[in-house]
Amino acid sequence: MPGDQDLKRRLHSLKELGSLVRSLKLLSVASMHRFERAAAGLGQSVEVLEKGLSVALRDRVLPDWSQASDEPLTAGVVLGSDHGLCGPYHESLADFVRRSNPVPVPLLAVGSRLAAALTEAGVTVDAERPGIATLRAVAAAVQDLLFRLEEWSRAGVVQRLVVIHQRPTPGSPPHPVRLQLLPVDPEWLREVSRRPWTGPTLPWCPQPAETLLPGLLRQHLFLTLYRACAEALASENAARFQAMQAAERNLEEKLRELTRRDQRLRQERVTEGVLEVLGGFEACQEERAGRPCPRSGA
Repeated sequence: MPGDQDLKRRLHSLKELGSLVRSLKLLSVASMHRFERAAAGLGQSVEVLEKGLSVALRDRVLPDWSQASDEPLTAGVVLGSDHGLCGPYHESLADFVRRSNPVPVPLLAVGSRLAAALTEAGVTVDAERPGIATLRAVAAAVQDLLFRLEEWSRAGVVQRLVVIHQRPTPGSPPHPVRLQLLPVDPEWLREVSRRPWTGPTLPWCPQPAETLLPGLLRQHLFLTLYRACAEALASENAARFQAMQAAERNLEEKLRELTRRDQRLRQERVTEGVLEVLGGFEACQEERAGRPCPRSGA
């Protein structure tokens, strides 16, 4: 029957789609944990960096990064991706940027999906970079971002720099955060400069602090951006996992509904077949009793 065949095709399509959704869900979980471990694994690098800063800043007057302008030029980097199937991940991030005070200008968007969401939200995107898909590509992407930010700095359009991205939250959807990269927090530098040295020997560096400090601060920017990218990728996969979970529940509900319809149709066909057999048996019994059989036409 045409209706039966259409129902079977729909059931087959739903089962194939459910298999694809489960595969995407498992892939999202694996990727999410990998990026979370990458973000958490920066602790040792940050510790070494802060030890170097404590040596470079010890017994020295901290540089003055205060802004002369009451309204410094705030540039921003927003971390998104080129991929979808992650629910309102990019839309919520674009709305967070739109409601920021002030909205960063110029603004660099990482990921074509994010750039489209920002434009749709009425936020001007001044530069766009491809999204990051793998852990191996994070370091090169961060170097590219730092190169663009240095260009903006030389052009005089950056006095303050912020990075905006989604941060994963265990058991809850990711949430947008805004971190200030430049100027470096002076309170943090003072706290690092006062830390006691814990090694067995006294630290010594042949380079003067004026040469060592810019390199260490650039490394600080690299590590901060690297962690932000890893957290953004973990958040994207967490959002995709949640979206796939919701899709899987909807598919299972639809599959149960169609399965019930298929079972009901099968039962109706079985009932019709049984009724036909019983009708034929009764007709034959009547014919044997000498009464005309309705099926014989007598």
